Parts: sequence; C-alpha cells; structure tokens
Amino acid sequence: MTKGTNPKDLIGLKKPQMHLIPGTFLVHLAEVMQDGAKKYTPYNWREQSIQLTAYTSAMMRHLVAFMDGENLAPDSRAHHLAHIGAGCAIVIDAMESGTLIDDRPEHAKTAEVVKRFTKDIVKGPQ
Repeated sequence: MTKGTNPKDLIGLKKPQMHLIPGTFLVHLAEVMQDGAKKYTPYNWREQSIQLTAYTSAMMRHLVAFMDGENLAPDSRAHHLAHIGAGCAIVIDAMESGTLIDDRPEHAKTAEVVKRFTKDIVKGPQ
C-alpha cells in the first residue's frame, strides 16, 4: 500500500464501479419502473415467477419501434430504450431472485451463423 492510500479506497476499487452508470439513463429507467409499479405493483416479479420470453418479446417490440424512428412509447410516454433497460433489469433481478422461468427455445447456433455472414472489411491501399 502506498503512503496516503486509504484502505477503504483499495477495497472499493475491487467492487462494481456504480458511478459509471450514466445518471440520465437511471432517470429514464426510474420513470419506466415507476410506471410499471403503478400498473403491476413494485417488484411483482419477485413475488410471482415471470416468463423470460414474455419480457424478451416486449424488449424486442420496443427495439423495433425505436429503430422505426419512434422514441417514446405511446402508452407510457417513456423512452423505448428505457423500457428495454427495465426489461433487462427485471429479468436479471428475477434470475438472481430465483423467480425467472427460463422458457427459451432449444439453443441454436446463431453466433456461428452471424460469424459466417460477417464480411471481412477490405482495407484500402497501404
């Protein structure tokens, strides 16, 4: 330990660096989580199990709407990307809480197919 280094700082550096999460995202995420808490009660996924595919489908719908140029979900008036973040947060929390029903289909070889279809970048004259 170097002179003047606080031992708590050294311990803290080994833990997740929470300050790296952008505050703007947290604000958007909080808005979506608050909307969901009003509709379904806070932390409902810890009280009753949830199906993974229901959440992944919802996240995919939000992504498609966002890619189509729509920033805000019409029902909540919250950002589609925040809805995706909320879905991810809920799924991870349900996994950690033991309330996730993992109903994904049998895995495919999507990563291998993506790799096969990935084109080499042609470099110009050197």
